Amino acid sequence: MDGSQQRVVDYAITDPKTLYEILKNLNINISFKDIKQPNIETLVTIYRGFLDMCLSIKAPLHDEIPIEAITNFSDDIVKSQSDTFRFLQLYSLINYFYTLMGSAYSMMEIFNPTKKMYFKQMSSVINFARFLLDELNEYGTIQDKNKAYCEKCNALLKECNDFDIKIDTLQIEAKQKKPLIDSAKKRIANLKEKQMKLREVRNKLTQKHDIAKKDEHTYTTEKDDLNEKINTLQKRMKLYETLLIKSPDRLRKDLEKTGIRIIDLQNLIKNKRLENDELKVNVDDRDRFIMIAIKTRDFLEDFFNIEIQRANVKYKEIKKMEQEIMTINYTVRELENLIDDKTKTKKAIELQVQTKTQEFEQQMAKLQREEQEISTKIQECLAQIQQRETENDQLNEEINKVVKRIQEFIALSFKQTEICQREERLISARFNAEEAYLLDFQKETLNKVEQVTKVQKSLDEFLDKAFEEFNKFKTINFNNF
Repeated sequence: MDGSQQRVVDYAITDPKTLYEILKNLNINISFKDIKQPNIETLVTIYRGFLDMCLSIKAPLHDEIPIEAITNFSDDIVKSQSDTFRFLQLYSLINYFYTLMGSAYSMMEIFNPTKKMYFKQMSSVINFARFLLDELNEYGTIQDKNKAYCEKCNALLKECNDFDIKIDTLQIEAKQKKPLIDSAKKRIANLKEKQMKLREVRNKLTQKHDIAKKDEHTYTTEKDDLNEKINTLQKRMKLYETLLIKSPDRLRKDLEKTGIRIIDLQNLIKNKRLENDELKVNVDDRDRFIMIAIKTRDFLEDFFNIEIQRANVKYKEIKKMEQEIMTINYTVRELENLIDDKTKTKKAIELQVQTKTQEFEQQMAKLQREEQEISTKIQECLAQIQQRETENDQLNEEINKVVKRIQEFIALSFKQTEICQREERLISARFNAEEAYLLDFQKETLNKVEQVTKVQKSLDEFLDKAFEEFNKFKTINFNNF
């Protein structure tokens, strides 16, 4: 075994697992043991199987094959066009062989190699198989991503359909509940009008209540004034009564005193007369006594007249006082009647105020109940409206998300349509190029198939002889062939 053969075997042994996976993906049936311990038979089967696979590849008409890939078999184009890699692998292999062997070699030399180029082509086959495995793995990841993206797109479409159904149901519910909402709004407006009217009535009643309070205050002030007047009159009446009671007693006492004095004087006069009659002494003394008695009598008469005049004056004053008391009593009675009337009117006003206050309180209670009911209904309506608004906001957010997803999906679909259009243009160009190329290639291949079959027969004979010699001598001497 020369150096090139040893180099290929060493290169294959360095990573047998990857080589086994590569050959398995290429449908080349070789055991893992043969890969670990390679011989000429395994290498020949690998090369023969790979050439059979390359010859069996046909160009699919519906795959994307750019014109650049046909004219220029570069690695970047091959990697970027992973979807059409199966068709391009034959051309890239041929291009790779051309780079190894030079442009002077023909396709017959590639498919019917010489002894020196055999191991070089084997190493290129292995390298190309490794490149093929990497590309297939990358294509698998891209395919998985595409599947996941398609699943996501399907899920988004389902969500869009669900959202459309939800939107339709919500619109139907909104249409169904629209008359209820309108009726509720009308009821709310009517209740607001009633509330305004009740507030106006309440304001009027409060004004009446304030007026009644003012009247009550005025009545109370008038009552207090009348009570003060009555108290003053009662005090004056008490004074007059005391005066009336004290003046007759005093007069009686004075009259009793004057009567006692008169009786005493009469007794004295009788005694004096008796004494004068008995004694009849001294006419002068008697005359003097008589003069004295007359003077005393005159004095007493003057005194009694003065006292009687005073008593008459006092009696007149008492009469005047009695008349004044009668007038005061009459005014007091009138004032009492007025007070009674005022108290009656006050009681009636108080009753009216109480009834009006009770009615006002009842109306206020009704208003408060209605306000509470209205407030509860308004709160319920507001809560329902807020729920509807939150639901609408959620739906709008979900719709916006769905719309964004749909827009992204539409953008992707536009991109895909652009790609499809570009692919159609490329397919049409490729088809035209392929058609021209295949016509030429068909002519060449028809001419070369016969040569290839001849070369293959000679190669089979060569391999059989080499295998027999290897079995006999355990070595191959290429000089004998």
